[in-house]
Amino acid sequence: MKKCCLLICSLVLLGACRQEDRWSALGEGTLLLDMQAGEEVKVVSRAENGETAGEEIQNPADLLKETARVRVYQGNKLIRKYEGWGGEVESGITLASGDGYRVRVTAGDSVAASFECKYYVGEEPFVIAKGQQTEVDVTCNIANALVKVNFADVLDTYLESAEVNVAVDAEGGNLAYQWAGGEEAAEAPVGYYTFPQDKKYFVCTLTCVTKSGEKFTQTDRVENAEESTLYTLTYNYVPGGDEPEASEQGGGFFELEVDETPLVKKEEFVDVYQRPVIQWTNGGAVLPDGEAWTLEPGVDVSPVTVVAASSALSQVTVGGTLLTALGITPSGDLLDEAFRSELQSKGIAVTIDSESHLTVNWDASLNELFEVEGIHELTFSATDGNGKSRETALRMIVSASNVRAVPIPNKYEVWGDKATLYAEVIEGKNPTGTLTFRYRRKGTDNWTEGIAAVREESQIKSVQLTGLTPGTTYEYQVAEDTKVSDIIQEFTTETAVQLPNAGFEDWHQSGNTWYIYPKGGEMFWDSGNVGATTGIAASFGDNVTTRDGSIKVGGSYSVKLKSDYFVIQFAAGNLFAGQYLETDGTDGVLGWGRPFTVRPLALRGHIRYISGTVNHGGRHIADNQPDQGIVYIALTDGEPEPYGETEWAFVVRTKDEKLFNPEAENVIAYGEQVWDASTEGDGMIGFTIPLEYHATDRIPERIILVASASRYGDYFEGSTGSTMWLDDLELIYEESKLEK
Repeated sequence: MKKCCLLICSLVLLGACRQEDRWSALGEGTLLLDMQAGEEVKVVSRAENGETAGEEIQNPADLLKETARVRVYQGNKLIRKYEGWGGEVESGITLASGDGYRVRVTAGDSVAASFECKYYVGEEPFVIAKGQQTEVDVTCNIANALVKVNFADVLDTYLESAEVNVAVDAEGGNLAYQWAGGEEAAEAPVGYYTFPQDKKYFVCTLTCVTKSGEKFTQTDRVENAEESTLYTLTYNYVPGGDEPEASEQGGGFFELEVDETPLVKKEEFVDVYQRPVIQWTNGGAVLPDGEAWTLEPGVDVSPVTVVAASSALSQVTVGGTLLTALGITPSGDLLDEAFRSELQSKGIAVTIDSESHLTVNWDASLNELFEVEGIHELTFSATDGNGKSRETALRMIVSASNVRAVPIPNKYEVWGDKATLYAEVIEGKNPTGTLTFRYRRKGTDNWTEGIAAVREESQIKSVQLTGLTPGTTYEYQVAEDTKVSDIIQEFTTETAVQLPNAGFEDWHQSGNTWYIYPKGGEMFWDSGNVGATTGIAASFGDNVTTRDGSIKVGGSYSVKLKSDYFVIQFAAGNLFAGQYLETDGTDGVLGWGRPFTVRPLALRGHIRYISGTVNHGGRHIADNQPDQGIVYIALTDGEPEPYGETEWAFVVRTKDEKLFNPEAENVIAYGEQVWDASTEGDGMIGFTIPLEYHATDRIPERIILVASASRYGDYFEGSTGSTMWLDDLELIYEESKLEK
């Protein structure tokens, strides 16, 4: 027995010597690789079983190895790559002897920005000696830049609420940090960012609402940011600056403080299970996720979709316009046998390789569909048993052209009667001909050709189309010389929304007060009638705004605005879109504005105005001067102003002289007309008030419209002899109608 053991040991030693001799003969050695987690990374595994409480400290290296990717370089040349830590990585990697080697190990999930996904990197140089083993221990540290956003307690004094968006200039690399303020505010989350090449900075945008209801935005930029660093961003109020409500710009009173701290003993969490992976290939080539796949018509394709997870898949949903074009149910679960059978009937094979892995082989099912130009989309969503999910989409563009039409990117570029069309140069192509657009009303055959186009690198824009019809859907294409791309896009112009009861035909009376809407109907217009006929004025007052059938344009009535003096105070005859909210002493509180999301060009109507001699003058208009009447219109956006349980574009408080400012930041467009003398004749005359747009890249949310027989009635100044009649108000959406 001793002789046998001795023989076996001798054979082992002989084999080892022969292996070293082989390495020596071939000039090779072996890399023995190991991996450690850096001291600044403390890896904690969250309990995967909901019944298990607490957190368990794991071996950091073991958990990082589950998602490890290993790359071996000699100089700048990649010579080995491995997914995972098994096989040759664990047993030893045979390499030619020499120097200039380095190994790079990555782990985790590298995304542009996330509150959950972290990315780890380690790199070490090494030398391979002939016939020897080289041990290399790679230390992996977190490679993200970390961002945490805080707010100084003093901001509670000035802010009603706040939202901070911290964005990295990377493909979709931005995260939103929200702060509610107060003592119960949640702990600020930490965001993890991966920088693209040569773009290492943050753009921080603070959007908030002050206690006075003013909306404010501030943008700051943090330059020269570094990976493996925690950036704590703190917004503070600068003492001695303007109060937020007193600042027109909103700037100067917030300061962004940046604390830059290298990561030291930072506790990180790495989940045991990673999100499912969805990969698209065609002929073995990987199709990039999130980018368009451009094809020439008639090209044969055989794409394959692979879905893989680290635990059992619970749902894999596929949908998109491609399925509809193939005559398949628009969306279904690939784990459902009936849906798989439907796909099989179209030549699409779904193979469930294991409970965590499936393959979809589209074979040649798409070739017939791809014989003509068009745009198709497939979407995939995979979820595993641990609740981890991933979504992805593949956009397939079949085009023989160098250019293609694309959807209009911004809705504000489509008005009621005008729009700007868009196209793009297809990647890898270079149009040299003349680029033009053509368009038509959807459902018709006649194209309007030769619309001039302007190219800016890959983007193509048309000159602004005019003369369109509101509320109409149009189609458009782009052409290079006489070659028209078959890809058609469409848009719908804004609807020509009109003001309700704009002829002032519907009224009802409740008590002494006249209201400008039918009983049981919905209020749009209101006036100061409530203040003039209720409370202390009830025994003396009368309606300042009434219907009148003696002076009108069409229908049965116009609206009559008569300035008067009630009890102890002058009141202008008035009309506004909104509601009289309450009387504060002898002063009114009015809610102005109604929901409105389109953009008219002007207000048109009919008026008769009698200008009385001012007998209640003051700071704004003197006694014995002709009174002035006014009609004005505004479109606004931004946060509404609350009053009780209601919200308004603007709340007027005449007692405090809190009056509307047409230059306010939230005013998108404004127009007015002032009458400083009586109109000619005994009847009504037409008028048009153009809207001047302060911003053309915003869509309104509310409309304000006000008419007053005494322009300075808000200050209780004017003439009791002034009267205004209005009828048939109309919003104009087309330039051609303004020219008439």
